[in-house]
Amino acid sequence: MTMDFVSPIVDVVSRVIDCSTKHLNYLRKLNENLNLLKEKMVQLNALNNDVNSKVITEEARLMKRTNQVDEWMKRVEAKKLEVDRIIHEATQQLQRRCLSGCCPKNCWSSYKLGKEVV
Repeated sequence: MTMDFVSPIVDVVSRVIDCSTKHLNYLRKLNENLNLLKEKMVQLNALNNDVNSKVITEEARLMKRTNQVDEWMKRVEAKKLEVDRIIHEATQQLQRRCLSGCCPKNCWSSYKLGKEVV
């Protein structure tokens, strides 16, 4: 009978801890997540360059760019601008940390930025 009562409580506590950890990691792992974002952006840029080269080659052969390709290239350009802004802001945020880089000066803005980076 006691286990029937304890099990739901343990489940709720476990879910709260999981949720809290996720949100705390936006602050704690900002640098790690920022590096991952930079890596993903390098990969996206490489793919974009490959696609762009193929488009140029095919257009030289008088082929027409599909709407899907055109839309994808536009979204990549927009995403590049957004990611560049995020990387710039996150880098500044990391430089402004206090206590030898351990603690953000503004937890709320660091949290929001960390969430954007993820």
